[in-house]
Amino acid sequence: MNVAETDTYENRTAGSLGDAGGVTVAELVGALRRQQGLRDSVRATQPVPALGVVRKPPNCRQLEVMGAHSAAGTTTVAVAVAEALAARHDPADGAEAVTLIGGAALSSGLAGASRCEVASPAPGWRAGRRGAVDLRWPAKPIETCEAPEGPVNGWAVADVGLNVLDGAPPRSETPSGPLVLVCRATVPGVRAAELRLGPATRVDAVVVVGARRWPREVRACLGPSLRDLDSAGQVVFVPADRQLLLGGLDGRPLSGCVARAAGAVLGVLWPEEFRSLRMGRGRGRV
Repeated sequence: MNVAETDTYENRTAGSLGDAGGVTVAELVGALRRQQGLRDSVRATQPVPALGVVRKPPNCRQLEVMGAHSAAGTTTVAVAVAEALAARHDPADGAEAVTLIGGAALSSGLAGASRCEVASPAPGWRAGRRGAVDLRWPAKPIETCEAPEGPVNGWAVADVGLNVLDGAPPRSETPSGPLVLVCRATVPGVRAAELRLGPATRVDAVVVVGARRWPREVRACLGPSLRDLDSAGQVVFVPADRQLLLGGLDGRPLSGCVARAAGAVLGVLWPEEFRSLRMGRGRGRV
């Protein structure tokens, strides 16, 4: 094709797009997907619940645990925090202790963490038990599930997973509880966490999995947001656990170091209520 033919082709192509009324890339992709019989990537035809948002009774308190990247250990941290809350629940008040809700169907490990599966009280959700903690995880795509209901007078812990990276709707702009961000103690892990710590995301605590303190190479790569949270004592470290590294999360009890780190997270989020648990945060050890 010579230069004249190329110019003619480009002009003809531009004219075709102009005649189409300014077709966007998203519209072209959507038309192609419909032609191939695929579901449109934009799920605007049906309402979807924002991840982490739970239908809460008046006395239900909620917190969310979100991963900065894949395999960060988000579900493990969520389970540990839920168990730490349940250990401090007074069964004498007759209320349900803690409900742990997994909203990331593609990555949540709650099915493996359950010690027994029970009948689900809500359609589209599976249910299990882990000690005093009730578990809920979606049995189908989260966008088709009705938002689950939290306990009558207790705690709802939401395992948000990777949020929009899981193909799920974005987190609510008006969160109903604190947000905990989880990352690995690696250079890629803290870089991913820094990307999450933008001005539009309010993070109340960061949990760093796999170290007792910042490795020297990792500390050198900390961004301004992580440095600020670290200086404010809002970073909690979870040492490497051989059982979790080899076998993953299952129905066995979590190790003592993981349980103590979960208590430290509660101490960061609610310092007055969990004052005695504020160990293992910032530059200290767990």
